[in-house]
Amino acid sequence: MQRPERIRAVKLAPNKPAEEVILTNTLEGLQAAVAEGADYGMIEFVRLEGNESLMLHEEGKLIGLEANRRLSSFGFDVRDILCGTIYIVADYYDEEAEDTYLVDLPEDRVKFYLEAYKEPEQIDEEEVFHSICMEFFGF
Repeated sequence: MQRPERIRAVKLAPNKPAEEVILTNTLEGLQAAVAEGADYGMIEFVRLEGNESLMLHEEGKLIGLEANRRLSSFGFDVRDILCGTIYIVADYYDEEAEDTYLVDLPEDRVKFYLEAYKEPEQIDEEEVFHSICMEFFGF
């Protein structure tokens, strides 16, 4: 399988219902997608189930992007707020090339996420402020 030039994903913009989108599958294209509302885009991936991930701006909360979703709404037992535009994407690991790259989110998963996230979450600034913290884990 070759790396596709464009991929199907689900976009979760703050205070808007989920929508299906097509993204340019290059570093620059993906950075531009997560930079929506910011001067630059530092990409962060948060693994969901299987080969699906959330793709968002790594510093969204710190640079003041608009609150979007609670991390717990994706099944995590963590009290955190994700800020800025979020994309739900799929990836593929190519064993021969020993490389992982983004691919189309399957149609059934697009439908699932469009239904699951059709209503935006209401999050106030105080909740965002209280979610900013650092956690240290010992080994």
